[in-house]
Amino acid sequence: MHFDSALTHEYCIVFDKVIRDRVFGTYSRCCESVVYDWRRSVCCAGVLHCKLTDSAAVSCCGNHLYNPRSQICCSDCPGIVYIQPALTTRDVSTTLPPPRAED
Repeated sequence: MHFDSALTHEYCIVFDKVIRDRVFGTYSRCCESVVYDWRRSVCCAGVLHCKLTDSAAVSCCGNHLYNPRSQICCSDCPGIVYIQPALTTRDVSTTLPPPRAED
């Protein structure tokens, strides 16, 4: 698989499909071409992590594992930066039309 982190979203190119046995029965999942038990492990972008005993709420952030109850996943896209210029009071007064004279 190939992940392009320079884009705002990731895309995946699958080169080959592989058939594996369900060694964990209905609890079997694939992480790349490795079969794992989803009750005991988590696959994040091709990296297999062991679940901790108290990890009922775990999520993936790229290929890292985190707890969304106490952490947040922030995207970091190098080379793509959007900057919104801040307006000062002087800038606002020069961009507004002059007040209308009252009749």
